Amino acid sequence: MKRRTVFFSHTWKCDELKRNNHQRVMRLSNGMKRLGWNTWVDETSGDVHGFLDFALASAIQRCDVFAICLTREYVKKIDEASGRHSFVVDNCLKEILCARMLCKPVVPVVMEPCMRDMTTWGVVAGMGLGGFVYADASFNVDKNIELHTLLCNMWGGGPIMCTTPLVQRRRRPRFRPPPLRRWIGGGWTSSPSSSSSPSSSDPSSSDPSSSDPFSSSSDVPLSLVSSVSESVLSVRLSL
Repeated sequence: MKRRTVFFSHTWKCDELKRNNHQRVMRLSNGMKRLGWNTWVDETSGDVHGFLDFALASAIQRCDVFAICLTREYVKKIDEASGRHSFVVDNCLKEILCARMLCKPVVPVVMEPCMRDMTTWGVVAGMGLGGFVYADASFNVDKNIELHTLLCNMWGGGPIMCTTPLVQRRRRPRFRPPPLRRWIGGGWTSSPSSSSSPSSSDPSSSDPSSSDPFSSSSDVPLSLVSSVSESVLSVRLSL
């Protein structure tokens, strides 16, 4: 069985609690390896050599899941780079743009407590990740079962949405129009398409006269219908 690869996009700057974010992401990566995942981080991966952009793009192309490690510094970094159109020198924003272009499944990972509020995710991350289920790694990074479970529950190559309904709605009953009738030889006759026997599950279809306005039990007498049809026929012959 192939081990899926997780690409961790993160910033090396410390978080608001003065913790080394890069070391915490490395611990998170090592913990995911112990749980059976392959990981890619831009320090210990063996293919980080030469042109960095080529190494990042190749790793994102080969990965199965793109994990964004959210901190306030990370959000500030990509928003500022996007606002001043300097994404050519910001690796984090280039990683996000590359993952979007390749349609990679994206999983947000909260790395500090203040980022549990989705309104603090900024413009770029908030627009692309708003409504996604996130994994909380604000404290536990050595063996994050929450991220492991979230990745195991992914299916079809798409992200898990927190707005996805868990219970499907009941189907609405299909509308069945009344059977069509044609005037043949002085009487109303069912059309060939409606000559089949009605379904036993529909009580209204078992008695055609209950819903047919042209049946013999209707309020309009057949003698009146016959006289009207004869007068129409005489008018046509006179023309």
